[in-house]
Amino acid sequence: MTAVAQERTRQRLLDEACRLFAMHSFAGTSLQMIADTLGVTKAAIYHHFKTRDEILTAVIQPAIEELRTAIAVAEVQRTPPPGPTPC
Repeated sequence: MTAVAQERTRQRLLDEACRLFAMHSFAGTSLQMIADTLGVTKAAIYHHFKTRDEILTAVIQPAIEELRTAIAVAEVQRTPPPGPTPC
C-alpha cells in the first residue's frame, strides 16, 4: 500500500470514527464497530492506531490546533492594560 493510500485509509477511518462518536458517543463506539462500518478488520485499524483513545486524539487534533491559532491571534491583538492616569 502506498503512503497516499495509507493516508486516505487513515482519513476514512477518522471520518467514520468521528461520525460514530457523534452518533453513539465515544464510550458507545468500539473498534469493532468502526471496522465493521468501514468493511475492514480490527487489525487494519490497529495498523493505524493502537487504541481507541489514539483515534479520539486524532479526531479532535484539528479542532485543538484551530483553537491554539485563535488564542495566539487573540493574544497578539490584545491591548495592554491602561497605565496610571496622569493628574
